[in-house]
Amino acid sequence: MKRIKLSDEEWTRILVSLKKLPGVHIGLPDICRQFVNAILWILRTGAQWRVLPSTYGKWNSIFKRFSR
Repeated sequence: MKRIKLSDEEWTRILVSLKKLPGVHIGLPDICRQFVNAILWILRTGAQWRVLPSTYGKWNSIFKRFSR
């Protein structure tokens, strides 16, 4: 079965690691998780940013955040 999103266990591990990094602002964990899932979708598919499914948010906003 093809995995599309992070499991709850995987997300918990990533969130703990992100919170330990100095200078990294998490904000709302659910929004951060959606962002990470969007980045993983781009990396897994190799697709262009413009074809990112709208369930992850606006592609341009996600791209800008990623490029920062």
